[in-house]
Amino acid sequence: MSKPTLLLMDVFGILDASRSGLIDAFAAAGCDVVVANFAYTHLSQSEELSETLLAFLEADGVAIDGALSINAVGLSAPIYEGLARRGAAHAAWFVDSPFYFSGLEIPESVLLSVACSNFAEHPQATRADWLPFAGFEPRPSQNRAATSVGFLGSLHHIALYAARSQDGLVGSRTGPLPVGVELRDRMRSPFFMIDETWSLPDGTPVNAMEYFNFQSSMHRLELLSYFSATDLEIQGPPSWYKELWTAAPHLLHKFSVNSVAGEREMRAYMARYRICLNIFHIQNMNGGPNFRSFDAASHGVPCLSQYNRDCTALFPHGEAALYFNNPAEALHLHRELDGSSRLRQKLAAAAARVVRDGNTFSHRASRFLKTLALRQRAGTARGTIRHLRWQDGWTAEPEDAALAAAASPEPSQAGREFLARNPIRRFFERARR
Repeated sequence: MSKPTLLLMDVFGILDASRSGLIDAFAAAGCDVVVANFAYTHLSQSEELSETLLAFLEADGVAIDGALSINAVGLSAPIYEGLARRGAAHAAWFVDSPFYFSGLEIPESVLLSVACSNFAEHPQATRADWLPFAGFEPRPSQNRAATSVGFLGSLHHIALYAARSQDGLVGSRTGPLPVGVELRDRMRSPFFMIDETWSLPDGTPVNAMEYFNFQSSMHRLELLSYFSATDLEIQGPPSWYKELWTAAPHLLHKFSVNSVAGEREMRAYMARYRICLNIFHIQNMNGGPNFRSFDAASHGVPCLSQYNRDCTALFPHGEAALYFNNPAEALHLHRELDGSSRLRQKLAAAAARVVRDGNTFSHRASRFLKTLALRQRAGTARGTIRHLRWQDGWTAEPEDAALAAAASPEPSQAGREFLARNPIRRFFERARR
């Protein structure tokens, strides 16, 4: 019997360590894996991308036995119909974006599982104890890092969406809203995407979800700013120079270019710090742990985390992590944790036990394959991994290229000149008034 082939659809544009850990676990469990990466900025083309994806695979002779959609990626009529024709099982993990549920009409054949409790009600949804968030197998660590605190989390598309909305937005019910605190607060509410539609002043429709995610990155920068006087290091791709220059130039000296695209890179990254600073997306403020919670736990680094109600249920406060509710509390707990090696070791050891006892990527893959009735078909031999990327059409690329794509090239001279004359910092000056 041939190995089952799993189609994994995600929206990130690049491959990071956490996603590669999950993908690798499926291959290790005996599945051939096809990863279709829908770039974040192509979400508005989801129908076209979905339809052409199945045609691309069919032309290449790839038979899909099961599919996994992360959030709403691939939840479209072409995918539903195509998988149904093939008799392939289809499941969706809703990770951290409850507004994706709003108005979704999904065939009953699709298994819906939610990773957090703050989702809008959906008749097909079940609360999963097999979150997609997970960790690598923990290894013993004698963490003696010199740098106090490290932050690794997405800060994407700040400059892009700040530029697009610098003249404000127009709501179908609210009417025109200029840039300012009211628009900022409106964009940070899940109801921003549910209650009405939005456009630019010239009438161009906007994807409200993209603006919501832009504000999630801004939320992270605001909290990071309070750590500017500490021994903080922010790591990410070179493109983040533009995001930081636009919205938080005072943090540029805290930034280091690095690509954390696999387990080896994640272990090297975590070994640099005594503390992992975890700031949640605004769409998952209380719904449960994120990848960074598990990354820290897998690598012997205690987590100093923004409070998240359901995350404390898995990593209890004072036992397996420390949580803060405001910037003053964050700085106080940072000083306490940075000054006590005993406390750091205690939290790290307890968090590692949480991961080891049922929360590794291998656990997640095994549970998922069983749910889709694919585990009995998976062999003992490791499966293959194939990456597809959309760039005006689907193309296949080797895994090494997918990992390399996680690191963007250095900004060009034209890009540097754009940054030098870019006027959109006005957006942030007005948004604080």
